[in-house]
Amino acid sequence: MTPRRLAVKALIHQEQAGYANLVLDAELKKCTPPLDSRDAAFAARIFYTTLERLPLLDYRINQFTKKPVAKLDAPVRAVLRAGLAQALYMNVPLPAAVNESVKLTRALGKSSAAGMVNAVLRRAAVSEADFADPLDRLSIYYCLSRPVAELFYAQFGEEAFPLATAFYEKPKTTIRVNTLRTNDTALTALLQQEGHTVAGGAGRGVCRFARRERGIQKRAFPCAGACQPVCRALR
Repeated sequence: MTPRRLAVKALIHQEQAGYANLVLDAELKKCTPPLDSRDAAFAARIFYTTLERLPLLDYRINQFTKKPVAKLDAPVRAVLRAGLAQALYMNVPLPAAVNESVKLTRALGKSSAAGMVNAVLRRAAVSEADFADPLDRLSIYYCLSRPVAELFYAQFGEEAFPLATAFYEKPKTTIRVNTLRTNDTALTALLQQEGHTVAGGAGRGVCRFARRERGIQKRAFPCAGACQPVCRALR
């Protein structure tokens, strides 16, 4: 089981019925052998990014499919959404996102749709989404529900757009160093070896860092006991 395939399976099941967190957790538990921590984090990132950006993903895909996204076969629909989410929001190079999506389409028994997936993803990833109606922009581009978009725009007007942009800014993680086991310098070096950007926090024994897309190695955080989170992004 690859992380991409697991994410797509979870998207299919979540669409049928179920709370997102419970569906993903169930899919992870069914994996044999289980995914390692980095692959599980990558699968979760694909899953939640796709759900967060669903209105805009569907809008882009609909521009290049012969029938609406809602009428596509469920596996094809999930692969298109997940592949586009990776290319647009997860720093996955477009060729990699397309190639992996095509392979996954075939693996799910939908080989006849592989060419369509290839073409649609390549076009949708570079298309422009322009909305003259501010409510359409808030509800589709920023993926707010229509009632929330209407309330937001009524209260904030043009300021609603930078506020909506801020919803998707990824906050840094702040951790406190366990000085019984390590120190600021050693923990910083360990996190940097794994590719994280680390900066000193407000006071001794506090670090702020930006996590990589595929998550943190277990040995560094938090399982090794070298640190504990002070505050952490929910996504």
